[in-house]
Amino acid sequence: MAGHPDDLESIFELGQAYMGQRRWTDARAQFERMRAIDPQNLSPFIMLTLVHLELGETVKAIESGRRAMQLGPGISAAAGTLLYALLRAGESEEAVAAARACLERTPEAHKLRSMMLYAMNNLAAPAEDITQAHREYGRRLGAPRTPAATPAAPDRALRVGVLSGD
Repeated sequence: MAGHPDDLESIFELGQAYMGQRRWTDARAQFERMRAIDPQNLSPFIMLTLVHLELGETVKAIESGRRAMQLGPGISAAAGTLLYALLRAGESEEAVAAARACLERTPEAHKLRSMMLYAMNNLAAPAEDITQAHREYGRRLGAPRTPAATPAAPDRALRVGVLSGD
């Protein structure tokens, strides 16, 4: 990276590596660097939302999450991280509203829809609203998929994979 100090991909990967090592302040520094280089890039705001949460900086996490939603209103990762930050702050209504706004643009974001249903448990919403949201979730997932039948073959080799660093 010394040869390309402004290479966003390298900065992002380094930030992710720091996150994997739970080096939250180092990760934050990388994502803030990314944000300074390209303030219209959605990625550092999503990652900063997560890092701020890990550092206990809920207000900053919500700010980053809101900016991510401004930059990518139909991106489920932006809505999901904002939803998570808002739930941490006890802001269930805004969390549900953020998820709904994204789902209007990206209705196939099933994980976000599931997170929204979880957030709705904290609302004093009418039971029918929650029931309808669950029905919509089920409808969008579609019919359950049954795996293809595999004929029994006791003499067929069973393959079990284990990776080892040894």
